[in-house]
Amino acid sequence: MYNKTENLIRSLPFWKNEIKIKAIKGGLTNQNFLVQENSKKFFVRLGDDMPEHNVSRSKELIASNAAAEIGLSPAVIYNTKGVLILEYIEGAMLSTDSVSYTHLRAHETEADLVCRLLLE
Repeated sequence: MYNKTENLIRSLPFWKNEIKIKAIKGGLTNQNFLVQENSKKFFVRLGDDMPEHNVSRSKELIASNAAAEIGLSPAVIYNTKGVLILEYIEGAMLSTDSVSYTHLRAHETEADLVCRLLLE
């Protein structure tokens, strides 16, 4: 991990104790990290707006808070420009092998079908 990135994460005013940082693979428009403070784990996402790819971090924050509010995603713990910290939930990362197109189509609703056909 680059010292600049590690220093940025360590400098966040959120932390109260020493932290351990581990990079998480993945993320097309951001860098992801597992950060452990004492026995508590957090997911840290670093990334800025990318208008050319329709990436808006302020909209991402609104969506993350809404999803957490109804129990679909981990809670937002902290955010500042370019940084999002979420509760860390243990689990396996999904891959194209674990969620196939056929599996998704089996659970498709009529509304999903209409949207898919309009987009194809």
